[in-house]
Amino acid sequence: TLRLVRRIRRVELLTRGQRIHRGGHVVVVVAAAEEADRVHLVAPGARIMPLKAFQADGTSNISDIIRAIYYAVDHQAKVINMSLSSPVRSKTVDDALDAAQVAGVTCIVSAGNLGTDERQYPTSRKDVVVVAAVDSNNVKPAFSNFGTPISVVAPGVGIRSTYLAGGYASWSGT
Repeated sequence: TLRLVRRIRRVELLTRGQRIHRGGHVVVVVAAAEEADRVHLVAPGARIMPLKAFQADGTSNISDIIRAIYYAVDHQAKVINMSLSSPVRSKTVDDALDAAQVAGVTCIVSAGNLGTDERQYPTSRKDVVVVAAVDSNNVKPAFSNFGTPISVVAPGVGIRSTYLAGGYASWSGT
């Protein structure tokens, strides 16, 4: 069971019939508090503020990402996980991430899933924690970006987690 900070209008993480993308999968791995024998948990007592800035097809508007960052900052989030990357820098996203940094919020960002050492945005920022993937043998998978902006690597291949309707799914990615 996820411990939600509060239910948020227009934004819910795990609703019946809604596709779960990487960010949702990451949240469940971090904070699910039940069935520890079947899912490896990182912080089972964590409280989750389920903000979703992407549509079911994986697209988003910059304004939705910005709104989610400011909402998290305004509601005292301690960590923001952003499973996203872009080849284009955004001044308005920079402003929102600056506000998060000033508020003491740690921003975790995906290194990207293009298998390249080209910097993506927001990995080019110095105030974010950039996470790349490794497999169970601590080897970089072909999809994970790599190079100088990487802060840390974490398991990212075949990560098993709970899924809708009591099921389980394994996903890979950063």
